[in-house]
Amino acid sequence: MKAKTFLIVLVVLTLLTSLSYARIWRLDKNDGNNPDFTTLADAVADAEVLDSDTLYIAGHTDSYGAATIEKKLYIFGPGYFLDENPETQIMPISAYIGNVTFNYGSEGSMFTGFVCNSKVTANADNVIIKRNYVFGSGSQCLGGSGNNLIIKHNYISNTYGSCCRFSLGVSGNNAIICNNYLERIGGGCAISASREAIIKNNVISGPIGISNTSFYNNIIVNGSWNATNSNNDVRNNIEYGILLEGFPSENNNQSNVDMSTVFIGYPDQGDYSTDGRWQLVEGSPAIDAGVSGEDCGMFGGNDPYVLSGIPAIPAIYFLDAATTGSATSGLPVSIKVKSRK
Repeated sequence: MKAKTFLIVLVVLTLLTSLSYARIWRLDKNDGNNPDFTTLADAVADAEVLDSDTLYIAGHTDSYGAATIEKKLYIFGPGYFLDENPETQIMPISAYIGNVTFNYGSEGSMFTGFVCNSKVTANADNVIIKRNYVFGSGSQCLGGSGNNLIIKHNYISNTYGSCCRFSLGVSGNNAIICNNYLERIGGGCAISASREAIIKNNVISGPIGISNTSFYNNIIVNGSWNATNSNNDVRNNIEYGILLEGFPSENNNQSNVDMSTVFIGYPDQGDYSTDGRWQLVEGSPAIDAGVSGEDCGMFGGNDPYVLSGIPAIPAIYFLDAATTGSATSGLPVSIKVKSRK
């Protein structure tokens, strides 16, 4: 018994010791803030940046560049649409990133809170791509061949017109694609998956090409249902219907739904933010229409979309500090902090 207890204590101490070596690194394009790095490529290539380290990247108008990542890293930015939604960041400036590729060695990494005007690719397993604004005019915005990918809370828009690729596509096994906005303007698919994926609680605009997939609680603003789609479990979705010939009518799917009765900002955005417009309007047919009575769409389910992609770490959204102080009264400062899940 003593030997067993000693072994357990030794394992716990070993885990705590390994965790204690995980370091935090700061990236900032403003040299005056004394950052550890000013580009993402320099940070991931540095020999001192090890597996399970965390990179915090400050907002800046200049891009932090592209990178190929081959180590397990947790990479946090400040979010996007920061000046459109309330209580986001005290400095409403996004962090811009170029092409980011997660290759072998980066298994278990997380990438969250960025604006990427190119593409994010996850070819390693168990990578989490969460709360990013990915846009551009290339043949692919986001996806990869890794297994067990989690792609959620992203705002993805692609305007490439002639290539039969996709805005979001996965070719590995067991991907979970949930609570995203996915838009494809032009040729190709808004979303593509072929190997036992779960695609749920998204808002989709554009063609859909899937097989061997559970597809539920989604709202399809417009698009087409590919004739090659096969072996899918399609239920409790809502779609506009004009171009979705062949879309299943059974299993509580709702077709030919007027989207102005679904969203607060459709067809015109009005005074709503770019991502806030996709919240459900009062009385929406998507309310309680999911497989277990939850709402359909990106704000539905047990892990709803978060406005502006604010990462799940504390964020200062209000700061009021006096310009002068004294030795007796000090310097009065008022700070408001919010932490998202």
